[in-house]
Amino acid sequence: MEIKKEMFLFKKEKNKFMSLEAILTGIRATLGYIAPIIATILIILSGFAYGFSYLQPADKRGKYIHVAIGLFMGGIIIAAVSAGAEVIMNSAKGIFQ
Repeated sequence: MEIKKEMFLFKKEKNKFMSLEAILTGIRATLGYIAPIIATILIILSGFAYGFSYLQPADKRGKYIHVAIGLFMGGIIIAAVSAGAEVIMNSAKGIFQ
């Protein structure tokens, strides 16, 4: 099977092509920008859910606390991955060279 250069290019406009590398770099930059924002939102929502749990009867309080802990842990994991993304990328690049 013959590999053509056009297989790795995506049409941007009529006769302009955008490479796969440029697309992935744009996605990485966007995710790198919004990941800390998403982590912050999740941590704040976990605080609201935890506070709201104490307004509920005792039999329902555990469900809200469970949701709050899940939101908090999700925010912490996203923050850790976005903070260490550059290190992860460089170590993965070294493995595949």
